[in-house]
Amino acid sequence: MKIKLRKLTIFYSLILIGFVFAYQFFSFPQFLLIGIILSLIFSLIILQLIYRLESFSKNENSSYPIENKISFLEFSKVNQFVQTLIYKNKIIDAVNIALTKSSNSINFFKVASENLGVVFNTPNIYFILYDPTTGLYEKTFSNGNFLDRTFNIDFKFLDQYQKNIIPPELFSTVFKNEDINLQNLGILKLHSSLNYIGYILLGYSNKLMDPDFFSEYNSVLLQVSTSFDLHINHSQLRKKIRELDLLNKIITLMEKDKDLNEIYHLYLTYLTSNDGIGFNRAILFSKNGNFFFGEKAIGEITEEEAKSTWEKIEKCPIEFFYSPSEIIKPINKIVNSSKINYSNDIYLKTILAKQNYETVNLNFSNFSESNKKVFKKFNLENFILVPLISYDTILGFVIVDNKFDKKKYTEYRLNSLINFSHQTALVINNLHLYQKNKKIAIIDELTQLYNRRFFDTSSKNEMTRSIRENIPLSLIMIDIDHFKNYNDNNGHIAGDILLSTISKLFKDTCRETDFVCRYGGEEFSIILPNTDMNGASELAEKVRTKVAENTFPYEELQPLGNLTISLGVSNYPETATTLEELKQQSDEALYSSKHSGRNKVTLWNEKIECDLK
Repeated sequence: MKIKLRKLTIFYSLILIGFVFAYQFFSFPQFLLIGIILSLIFSLIILQLIYRLESFSKNENSSYPIENKISFLEFSKVNQFVQTLIYKNKIIDAVNIALTKSSNSINFFKVASENLGVVFNTPNIYFILYDPTTGLYEKTFSNGNFLDRTFNIDFKFLDQYQKNIIPPELFSTVFKNEDINLQNLGILKLHSSLNYIGYILLGYSNKLMDPDFFSEYNSVLLQVSTSFDLHINHSQLRKKIRELDLLNKIITLMEKDKDLNEIYHLYLTYLTSNDGIGFNRAILFSKNGNFFFGEKAIGEITEEEAKSTWEKIEKCPIEFFYSPSEIIKPINKIVNSSKINYSNDIYLKTILAKQNYETVNLNFSNFSESNKKVFKKFNLENFILVPLISYDTILGFVIVDNKFDKKKYTEYRLNSLINFSHQTALVINNLHLYQKNKKIAIIDELTQLYNRRFFDTSSKNEMTRSIRENIPLSLIMIDIDHFKNYNDNNGHIAGDILLSTISKLFKDTCRETDFVCRYGGEEFSIILPNTDMNGASELAEKVRTKVAENTFPYEELQPLGNLTISLGVSNYPETATTLEELKQQSDEALYSSKHSGRNKVTLWNEKIECDLK
């Protein structure tokens, strides 16, 4: 009876195991029935084998208990093996899902450690990541006996012993003279298609790792390696999208902005921002003739200043960051007084001619001595110099360095620097063209004064503002006395030189708020915002005196014995109520000056109007 019961127990146990296998490996409905049939056949075969062994045992020694003869069939262990296999497969699936869904590197390695800790039954796991964009190896996560440990990583050593077990006597190659409570240490290297490299260090404190450890857990470790590659690709794709989005926004702002100083600020901010390329410092020089003049910089001169700055930023990052004077003022004091001579520096010419970045060690460079002195003011040692060139025109150059954190100049960051600098150079060149075209539209080419178009627009705008704000507006009209005589006697070239010279006198005598215009031919006008009749009269007399006292070529041939001008002045609201009246009155006052002896200033009044009529 007992033997029959035992046989039934064995039979049903085999059927149960068969069902488990069928469910695990034949999960599709159409294969499930086949799996069940195969498991029944397998159970019958095993039962028949047991029956034969039992018969053999009876024949050999009928007094020996049968249960001792068949004890090698430890079905509990078979069942445990099956459950372990299923458990490992589930763990692999869990690792895969958890790792691929990790949103950032810290979370990825945390999830990996937790899952691997379950699989390997150890909390002692340590992750190291090599980032090719920074060129640095960084600890990303540690747990168990690795927590808060200081490492002295020899990565050639790690590469040599990857997928190997190392004994404690070699721990000193990895750890900085610290006692690590581990029997031995396993090393696994993870690769990604984007040149990121990860290392997993793990070990047991209460037992030795099996030499076949990496073979036994090969499927799990392979899944982690695959997930590592997927995670890196996804995270870098997200990072690249963020960078491109930020870059696009900055370029858009640059293209809209017509202030060159603001464009410089946006450019340098991106070069030094952690959300941008992340250099410690950036210094910009712009070309003018044979010299490069310092324009703007972001950063600090010394490490002490840098530490002080970042301490302030950490306390109130937003307020401090938007106070650029505090951050960039010290270095800009040097920038604004810096001038690099281009004409006598062959080494600088060679760098700029390459139209690519140059890695420079200042102490071993061939810059001219005068230029070296300028660079040394910024406490420069090892830096990158990048030309700003657009359509083969050198606009300037930028210098960047990592003076304080000593980070490597990786290929990734240098490519970003070059690409963004090319884009910025295009924006700067377009702004120069815009300013040039704008200048052509409003500036008289010969005299470099505002032209008639600008006069018409500005006089209208200023009159509108004066009426709205109830402030005065004056207008001076000027004519060169006997200019036709000067041209006829001395030629048009001499006449052009005279117009150019006298225009400069007008500009030098007037205030910055005044608009000096060439009205047409030898006639000029000066718009004086927020100026009453007395103020306009004083300025007009000052201009007349400057011209009369100046010496001009061939002026002795003029009818009055020297070169002079006549001026007429009108004012809103003292004499005129509209812009048309203001123009007409200043013109009438000028006409009065010319017909009453020339070389004089006439203020419009009602008597002039009567005399003209």
